[in-house]
Amino acid sequence: MGGDECDDSNGISGDGCDSNCEIELGFTCGTGNFAKFDICYEVCGDGRVVWRWECDFAAGEDCDRVNSRLTCDDGNEYSGDGCSADCVVEDGYVCEGGDDYGPDECYEYCGDGRLVGGLFHFNICDDLNQEDGDGCSSECEVESGWTCSSGDTVSKSICVEDCGDGLNYGTLFCDDGNNVGGDGCTAACDIEDGYECFGGSPSSKDFCWRPHPRITKMEITPNNTVLTLTFNETTFMKNTFSNDDF
Repeated sequence: MGGDECDDSNGISGDGCDSNCEIELGFTCGTGNFAKFDICYEVCGDGRVVWRWECDFAAGEDCDRVNSRLTCDDGNEYSGDGCSADCVVEDGYVCEGGDDYGPDECYEYCGDGRLVGGLFHFNICDDLNQEDGDGCSSECEVESGWTCSSGDTVSKSICVEDCGDGLNYGTLFCDDGNNVGGDGCTAACDIEDGYECFGGSPSSKDFCWRPHPRITKMEITPNNTVLTLTFNETTFMKNTFSNDDF
C-alpha cells in the first residue's frame, strides 16, 4: 500500500513482510490494497527453506518463530525427485539440510519397503528393514548370492538365495555348486533321498555323499539256517554271493 513493498498488518519481521514493510528474502507478498493487508507466502522452488513467525499480532499474542510452511524446497518446481512441485516431501523420501540460503537435499528412504525410483544403485532393493545378511543390505543393495524382486511403490522386495552358485547362506538345504540332480543335491537345492550334505557356508559349497547301508538289527533262527538283517534304508541284495563280494 502506498510506497511500501508490503504491509501485512504487523511490525514483525520473519513472516514475509519485515518491520520496515519490505518483502523478505524467500517470500512473495500480494493482494494488498487500501482496503486490505498483504498476504505473504514463502516462495516454492527458490531453494530456500525459511522460518516464519506464528501468532496473531493484532490480538496481542506472543509470537514464536516456527518452521516454514513448506516441508521442503529443493530449488525446483518438479515432482518425482522427493520434493513435489508444491514443496511437499513425497512419499518414500526424506528431505533435509535446507535453510535460508540453501536448498534441501532429498533422497529415497531405505528400509520402508517401497521403491519410488530414487535409489540409483546398480542393484536396488528394499525389503522393509535395514539389516544385512537377508539378501538386501542395510544400504538397499542386493547382496552377493541373492536375487531380489524389484518391488514397487506399494510393496517390498522379496529376496531369495541363489541356488547352484556353491554358496549357502542358511536358507537352502544344500548347494553343491550346480543345478543338476542325482548327485545328492537336487536342481532345487534339496537333499536327495539317501544322501547327506554338509560343509555349505557363505564362502563354500556343500559336499553330498551317500552313506553305506547300516545293519540296525540282526536275527537268526534257532537252527542257524535263516539270518534276518534289518537295514537303515531300503537295500537291494544279490541273489548269490561269491568270495569277491566280501
